[in-house]
Amino acid sequence: MTALGRLLPLHIRGDWLGTKLRRGLAVDENERQALLGLAEDCPTTTVVYETTP
Repeated sequence: MTALGRLLPLHIRGDWLGTKLRRGLAVDENERQALLGLAEDCPTTTVVYETTP
């Protein structure tokens, strides 16, 4: 986890994850671990998304 990631507000973290999910973008193992680390800091945040056609 980078220090920058920990500085991002919760809504930015959710937007990043929502964009990845909505667009079906792949993640490598390093990004996966970063996303999981960000999610641990936001246990009450819910990410809502719709996939784009």
